[in-house]
Amino acid sequence: MSERRQGRWAGTRPEPAAPPVPVPAPQSDMMRAALEHINQGVATFDAAARLVGWNRRFVLLLELPLPLLHPGTHFNAIEAHIARFADFGEGASRAALKSWLVGKERRQPLSFEMRHENGMMLDCFVQEMPDRGFVLSLNDVTRERMAIHSMLRSNATLEARVTARTEELANALDIAERANATRVRFVAAASHDLLQPLSAAKLYVAAARDDTSGSTQGETLDKAYNALISVEGILGALLDISRLETGGSELDIATVPMSRLLAQLAEEFVPVAAQKGLRLDILPCAASVRSDPVYLRRILQNLISNAIRYTDSGRVLVGARRRGDTIRLEVRDTGPGIAPEDQAMIFREFHRVNRASSASDGIGLGLAIVDRACRLLNHPLTLNSVPGQGTCFAVELPVVAAHPGLAMVANGAADRFEATGIAGDRIAMLVENDEELRRAFALLLEGRGIDVLEAANGAEAQALLKEIGIAPDYYLIDQQLGEGMTGVETAEALHAAHGVRPTRIITADRSAETLRAVAAAGLEIMFKPLDIKALEDFLRQEQAG
Repeated sequence: MSERRQGRWAGTRPEPAAPPVPVPAPQSDMMRAALEHINQGVATFDAAARLVGWNRRFVLLLELPLPLLHPGTHFNAIEAHIARFADFGEGASRAALKSWLVGKERRQPLSFEMRHENGMMLDCFVQEMPDRGFVLSLNDVTRERMAIHSMLRSNATLEARVTARTEELANALDIAERANATRVRFVAAASHDLLQPLSAAKLYVAAARDDTSGSTQGETLDKAYNALISVEGILGALLDISRLETGGSELDIATVPMSRLLAQLAEEFVPVAAQKGLRLDILPCAASVRSDPVYLRRILQNLISNAIRYTDSGRVLVGARRRGDTIRLEVRDTGPGIAPEDQAMIFREFHRVNRASSASDGIGLGLAIVDRACRLLNHPLTLNSVPGQGTCFAVELPVVAAHPGLAMVANGAADRFEATGIAGDRIAMLVENDEELRRAFALLLEGRGIDVLEAANGAEAQALLKEIGIAPDYYLIDQQLGEGMTGVETAEALHAAHGVRPTRIITADRSAETLRAVAAAGLEIMFKPLDIKALEDFLRQEQAG
């Protein structure tokens, strides 16, 4: 009884065995397994540069033969095998790598590329370990490099195309600029020949009109004369556009007294406005501005002419407002105004708001000339218009010190010339090398009671005056006289020999060079085709003086 109890407590049956505890694998085996599953090729070398371990990827990337795949293989043997089929790329060379291997100091990591003869590219990285051994890792970057190279080739191709296209555009622009320059030079060179016959026609018609005043034939000649004036305006506008296309080379910036300029504009346009039944008020202005006098006059002429043309009743007002260092010169009218949708278009060439206008109303170049000239001169141009209430064009001009002693201009200043006739017993020396134009000019002067002495050039004029021993009352001299002296040189020679007389240089050349030459001589210009009224005003003024 007692034995059974002891066996039970003591237990004769064996206890179940505990499960076996796994023995951990060596860490080197774990590292080997991990290295076998990465995409990089890795090999380790000891301090003597002998191979210690490697993974399968390392063998595949370098295509190492079996004789080299054992511990203790020196790195030089592996490097010699690599050199037979691969080249070092950016970052290192064989000499640099060998120098790194034998370095005595602590070696910094070294990165470089190798290019396999089959096209594969390897990114290589070698780093020292604490025991002076080192690890060499390889990474296949062929796809990445090919993508980069493809992108670079695409960029190069694109750049080449852009360069080629840019060159094509530059060549096209150069051809266009040369063609435009040729056209501008042609128009400038031909302007004298274009305007010569027009001047002759105007003079002949004006002379014939004087003899048939009041008759039916006289009315016909009036219409012919007005038609010639329209042609002159159109041709002048086309020449202005051509000159503006040449840019700043034609500019002659100077101080312009507004009183004198506004006086000339009043003389020119007050009778025109009155003939249409309009009131033109040009307010006096004592300021002087900085601008090109020829272009500024053309700007204001076009604005005033445009205002008169499109205003059927009421008035046109020209006035200046001072704004600090600038003046705002305004041209206001009581015309029909310009619709908002048309305001951006009116500055384009050949655009007219009123398409029913006749050719005598111009061809739509006036405001295009104004816009180009203002931009060329850096004079801001603004437009304010309300349909049914009128229009205001304004040009801002930089103010400079005023010229003292210049007369202010009152409204209607041209009226003082209207009552003055041109008396006879006056002599004009006319120097013009175009025989037809010279004869037409002489007929016009003779019809106004002026005796005319004619010469074809400066030398002929000097000889004629020396022969007759009489000094004329006026000199009217063409600038382009062919070979020999120019018009300015002829005027200076005649003044020196016979005394200074009222003189006008007559020319179709509006270049800055001609303008400077005439201004330097203290003379004034009459442009071809001749403005008959301007000629008459000159004769009246000088006679009154």
